[in-house]
Parts: sequence; structure tokens; C-alpha cells
Amino acid sequence: MMIYELFATHFYLLAALGFFTVWLLLLPFLPKNKRKALIIISLSTMVLGYFVEQMHFTDWWQPNFVFNTPITFEDMMFGFGFGGVVYAFNNIFSRHLSITPNFAFSLVIKIFLVSISLVSLFGLFYILHVHSFLSSVFTLCIPIVIVAVYDRRLLLPSILVGVAVTIIATLGYLLVLYMNPHFVGETYLLSQLTGILVLGVPIEEFVWFFFAGTGGATALSILEF
Repeated sequence: MMIYELFATHFYLLAALGFFTVWLLLLPFLPKNKRKALIIISLSTMVLGYFVEQMHFTDWWQPNFVFNTPITFEDMMFGFGFGGVVYAFNNIFSRHLSITPNFAFSLVIKIFLVSISLVSLFGLFYILHVHSFLSSVFTLCIPIVIVAVYDRRLLLPSILVGVAVTIIATLGYLLVLYMNPHFVGETYLLSQLTGILVLGVPIEEFVWFFFAGTGGATALSILEF
């Protein structure tokens, strides 16, 4: 009962552990020579995820944390698991569809694109005061547009990644709504969102997961991971 009550009031913890569990389940399906890249991506998104969530906490949601420390366990675990899941799904779908990039950017171009994306993400929010949802989605569209221009074939596995992580997230929402029907009102800053609910959850959540999965997968293709 204590674990049930913990997850009913700590959705972020459930989400973090959920994606880490999927990370573990997907690991055996990756070739051994891709597992080092999986760790690199997971660690990278773990760090990036912390800074992105600081934006979302101001105008999107304010979840409960198990430990109220400056760097929370949930931020680290969710970022690590989510990034790894996107990488694993992208690799699996691309292999099964026999799709590999037919373009390659130089290291300088890759660094430039990563820099532009980071400036877009944080600049829109902190300098232009654009809502963190719009800042995130706009930035995630950058790699999608680049891939659409250079090799549209890569869009299919990327979109499948977006759909896959959105389905995982949806199952998590349905579980928490069953455990705690009031969690949306208790967690989200609904007055700062559109107010549109899908399955009882802010539509921004589903849109973000789809674009985070699709945009993340296209970014990995550009960076050749």
C-alpha cells in the first residue's frame, strides 16, 4: 500500500522508473557495438533533461519529488531512461526498415547544429520569454526539418519512435489516473496551458512526447549515433 500511495502522488518518479525499465528491456535488442553509444546518449540526455525540466517547472507542471534536493533523482532517471529509449527504438526501427542515412555532416557542422538548437531552446524561453512547451517543440522541429530536407526516408523510423514513446507515456498516464484521478489538477499549471485535455491529461504532454521522440531520433541520425 505504501508503494501504491507513493506512485499515486509521485507521477514523475513512476515515469522515470517506467522509462528506465523500458531502457533495460530494449537493451538486449541492441547490437553489442551500439551499447556504448546508448550509454553516451543516456548520460547526455540525463544532463540536458535536468536543465530542460527547470524550464517546465516554471510554467508547465510542478510534480512531487521523493527528495527535495537541488538535483532530483527523478530528473536524472527520466532523462537517462528517455534518451536511451529513443536511441534504442531508433536503432531497432532503422535496422528493421533497412534505412541508414545517405548524408554525413562534418564535425564542425554537427557542433554548429547542436549549438543552434541549444540557443533556440533556452534563448526562446529565458530571453524571449516564450512558453517552455513552445520553446521545446520549436527546437525539436529543427532536426526534423533538416532530415526532411536531406533524407526523408529517415522520417519514418523517427516518427515510429515518436509514436512508441507517446504510447508508453499514455499507458503511464492511464495508470496514474486510475491510482489518483486528481493528479492532473494537483500537478499541472493548467492556467498556463491550453486547457485542452485528452484522456484527462493536458494535450501538451502527448504533443511533447511525440516531438521529443521524433525530434530526438532525427537528431541522432544527424549526429550519426
